[in-house]
Formats: sequence, C-alpha cells, structure tokens
Amino acid sequence: MYSHFAGKDELFLGVLEEHGRISVNEILEAVKGSQNTDKAIDKIASWATRNSRLGNWPMLILEYSRVARPDDTFCKSQEKLLRAQWKALGELLLEFAPDLDDVKPEFIGALVFELTYAPAMSFVTKPFVTKPTAGDLICTALRGVFGLLR
Repeated sequence: MYSHFAGKDELFLGVLEEHGRISVNEILEAVKGSQNTDKAIDKIASWATRNSRLGNWPMLILEYSRVARPDDTFCKSQEKLLRAQWKALGELLLEFAPDLDDVKPEFIGALVFELTYAPAMSFVTKPFVTKPTAGDLICTALRGVFGLLR
C-alpha cells in the first residue's frame, strides 16, 4: 500500500480525499432530488445523523491538525480539499435561495460538515444519549439560515 504513496501524510490525504468524495457525492445526489429547501435540509439531516456515528474521522483530523506544522504543505492540501467539498455543497443548497447572496457557499457547506463530524457527536449514540443528533443540529442551523424555523 505504501508503495503508491510518498509517505504517511500522502496516504492520509488520499484516504481523506476518498472519504470526502464519497460523502460529498452521497449528499449532493440526495439534495439534487429535492423539490425545495425544506426537503433538502431533511435529506442532509438524515445523512448527517447516519454519518456522524461512522468511524473516528473527527478525531483523526483533529489529531493531525494538532501535530501538523503551520507551514506544512500537506495541511494546505487538506484545507484545499475540504474547502472544495464545503463549496460544492453550499452552492447546491444556495440554489434553493438565490436571495441569500450575502451567504458564502463555503460557509454553508462547512457548517454541515462541522456539525456532522463534530467530536461530541461521535459520542451521541444509543443507549446513552439519543438527542440531539447531528441531523437535529443541522436542521436548526440551516432552517435558521434559510428562514424556515417553525
């Protein structure tokens, strides 16, 4: 496996990139079939609740960022990758609300991924605590941004 990568950092970035590609494709496909913003948010919330409990991604990324050097080229590559994923999701969501031109697509996408993969959400599992889920947090945040809170 290592023979395909220059080192641990490159291997980690490759795994992160593939995980991100799969996640972004899943969520983009779900949202594309939505008739309106509310339905899109529901689909994102379902995706977030499922994915918030899969694996240790939040811990891996936090640990890496803790030990990485500020001038690390790998960190810059990782940031570029994450920002592209955030922007893709944000652009799609903002198509439902073109009047929100003061909201940056990258911010909307980052909000979804941060709430989904927040380290605290990794511990919110049955039988311990069932609410709030990552989906609950995303529904509240996105409905607030899009003016749909009821």
